[in-house]
Amino acid sequence: MSPPVAPAESTVAETPTPAPPAAVNAPTTDSVTTGSPPKAVDRVTLALSRSSFQVGENLKLSAVAEAADGTPLLDRRIEWSSSAPGVARVTENGTLQALRPGKVTIIATVEGRSATARIEVVPAVGQPTLASIPVAAMSVVPDAAPLAVGSTMALSAVLRDGSGKRLEDRTITWTSSSSAVSVFPNGQILAVGPGTAVVTASSEGRSASATITVSPVPVASLGLTGAPSDLNVGDSVRLNAAAHDAKGGALANRQTTWESSDPNVATVSGGLVIGRSPGTATISVTSEGKSTTAKIRVTGPPPVDPAAEKARAVDQVGKGIAAFVAALNSRDMARLKQAYPGMTPAEESDWSKLLNEKSLTKFEAVLEDAEAPTIEATSAEEQFQLRLALTYSGLPTETQRIRYLGIFRPDGGTWKLMRLSQR
Repeated sequence: MSPPVAPAESTVAETPTPAPPAAVNAPTTDSVTTGSPPKAVDRVTLALSRSSFQVGENLKLSAVAEAADGTPLLDRRIEWSSSAPGVARVTENGTLQALRPGKVTIIATVEGRSATARIEVVPAVGQPTLASIPVAAMSVVPDAAPLAVGSTMALSAVLRDGSGKRLEDRTITWTSSSSAVSVFPNGQILAVGPGTAVVTASSEGRSASATITVSPVPVASLGLTGAPSDLNVGDSVRLNAAAHDAKGGALANRQTTWESSDPNVATVSGGLVIGRSPGTATISVTSEGKSTTAKIRVTGPPPVDPAAEKARAVDQVGKGIAAFVAALNSRDMARLKQAYPGMTPAEESDWSKLLNEKSLTKFEAVLEDAEAPTIEATSAEEQFQLRLALTYSGLPTETQRIRYLGIFRPDGGTWKLMRLSQR
């Protein structure tokens, strides 16, 4: 990222810009002591009396950090840097030293806030002006590199004249084609996010680039939670895998692969474990070559009468649909989510918009035409029809009839509504 070109007199940077890693620290000369917490730096002002300097000149620079309310923060440290130290550099105490003809950007940074000024160094009075040798070829070293998110690397631009001789102290502008990689004025790059970026260095009409591929921070370890010591046949439990980097930091959105050592005893899909038959199975989860396991013992359920179990399922499915309708009529989303625990975020958003609509003065849901449920070992289905009466302010009552298919699954011995679809 090239620093912006500043006006000749001064510049004020209202938004933070990343400071080059090779910045130099220099304390300010004033300090303010108050009893209140330190104020955050909101902007930095860099004032220059002129924008042109002769070779050999020195000038003490001044930059002021200010809080959002305009209060000067005179006790803050200023980091000085130059985009072309061979043309002009800034010492630790903020003294600008003009070294050779050329254009350069001076940067003052305080706690992440920066201001810049563009200056030109010209030959001293009486000093002969030497014709600049043009840049004939340019390359970036390295021209390709892989990086992990959060890591940095220094790129170098190599400039040569027509005879192949290397040229030094030329002004170089760095840019990045993607937000995946940030580039500083001195060629230092920072891997911000996964992706590919082309980092380009330009100087005097010539340019060269490097392709940087950024990969996510690798998984160093996996944690597994939610595994019970025992699980009844037919019951299910959700296991949760957490990926961490080498420093223990959580890593989100990583692909995982689940496996059971004995699918006849317990199956697993996406972390959901279902007990199939008595025995012991080891559930393993793997991500990017790292894995962890949990051992689960599946025990047989107590003997039940199939007819009684089916009757209990039919009763619970009917009560579940009735609870869903009652929750709709209450217009209470918490109660609705309790009656319909399998509700998706999209469904929750749609129901919430309808039930919380201020212009909806009256809402009534009536259960109609409920069919007998179909009961299986691990699922149950029932089709039913709802009559919805909606009265909006100033409008006649609108009646809708919607047919639904409710899918129930056993959870901890109770049949719960896990899916609802219109027919």
